[in-house]
Amino acid sequence: MFKSKIRPMIIPQFEHARVSAKIASMWGNDHFDRPEINFEDFVAGVALHDWQYGTIDNLPLGEVSESDWLAVMKRGVALEFSNPTIAAIAKIHMKRLISNPQSPQLNILSERFESKIADHISETPYSRAQFEWADTITRFCDSLAFDFAFEAPTTYISQVYAKVDSDKKTKLTYNLQSDRVIEIDPWPFSAPTFSGMITGYHAAGYPESLIPEIIQYQIKPKD
Repeated sequence: MFKSKIRPMIIPQFEHARVSAKIASMWGNDHFDRPEINFEDFVAGVALHDWQYGTIDNLPLGEVSESDWLAVMKRGVALEFSNPTIAAIAKIHMKRLISNPQSPQLNILSERFESKIADHISETPYSRAQFEWADTITRFCDSLAFDFAFEAPTTYISQVYAKVDSDKKTKLTYNLQSDRVIEIDPWPFSAPTFSGMITGYHAAGYPESLIPEIIQYQIKPKD
């Protein structure tokens, strides 16, 4: 879960993932290609990239113990999706989170993820390179949603592959403003602007007593 940096508000991982999926669903225009893998499957994979936390988690980022975090990531390895493309997208993201394992337990977990990923990809018509290309977009969507869930204004530069026939990455800058307007430059989406909403919960009593609050956002090109 995310603890707001500006007020006593909690945003669960599930809601953060909804923002990621919304961003992914809008991807693509003349300057930014969509992944070569099935686009609906790609969006679903982004939506489920943190499914292992459940809908209402009580694991505050930056405060959770390594043992609790490992237990969550082990659930990420274990659960199977019926669609191997969706599974590969989600688990490539999860493995990236432990891309530099610092303990024997993390090394083992990374190897388990890799084995699962290889199995999933072998059941699809796509290559590992196509999944890795798409993962740069997953990473952007996750990073933007991650920062948004803390609610504090921030600016960040990410990099994605813009064209499927090029191995050159393009820098994307997002600027989260205090009014929940998010500016992105350059613009990688299919609509001129878009908006969405998620549910946050008052920190008092969470998670036993849930007091919800709708949090709206708007994403637009840089002025």
